[in-house]
Amino acid sequence: MQMQRFLIVCTLAMFVAFAPEAGRAATGWTNGGVITEVNQQPEGGYNGYVFVTASLTGNPSGCTVPTFFYFTISDERQKRMFAMLLAAQAAGRQVRIWATDTCHPWGAALLDGVIIVS
Repeated sequence: MQMQRFLIVCTLAMFVAFAPEAGRAATGWTNGGVITEVNQQPEGGYNGYVFVTASLTGNPSGCTVPTFFYFTISDERQKRMFAMLLAAQAAGRQVRIWATDTCHPWGAALLDGVIIVS
């Protein structure tokens, strides 16, 4: 009986120790906000990432800077996202961003989708 309790306690301890970070969400849409900055990094300078800052109050990613996002432009879909973000910023329109829980060391969430909402 004591051995069973010991094994149960050890098993529970392993689940707690290796569980995902508490409070961390997964992926999902942010609330609407205006793009305040689009920053294209140079080739070789952080792998040519595009960094985006937006005036958002809700981001499900769990990354440390909830208004900061990044992505690379390596395929046609990402080129369209980049064009949508630039158009929305130029027009002052609000966007919603699909953020993942993949976080850049600077605290930005990986951006994987865009909706222009207003």
